[in-house]
Amino acid sequence: MTGAPPPLVAPSSLTASERTLFKDIVSACDPRHFAKGDAQLLVSYVQVTLAVRKLAAVANRKPAPGAFVSLERMTRLQASLATKLRLSPQSRLDRKTAGRLVARQEKASYYDRAADDDD
Repeated sequence: MTGAPPPLVAPSSLTASERTLFKDIVSACDPRHFAKGDAQLLVSYVQVTLAVRKLAAVANRKPAPGAFVSLERMTRLQASLATKLRLSPQSRLDRKTAGRLVARQEKASYYDRAADDDD
């Protein structure tokens, strides 16, 4: 036994596409990322994400002012839920941790950058 909690299980009330996206998100994260209490918030995120995809397809196919307003609102909601679930990069990293990671990266020398520009 690894000591890691079991992954969240998609609720049976989800559609097939919702269940697939739910499983994709859960499997893409560390097993300790989600708690049982995150399930309903994750369901909301999955439903909003699929709605954004549909709205984007409609807006691209048949542009209408109302479609873009709806798409913008749903995208904002999607971003908010992603942040709450710590799915977005800025919500996963503390500012200090991000600063340390950048400081550890090797800086390319002037000569390396100049050689890249010649390509």
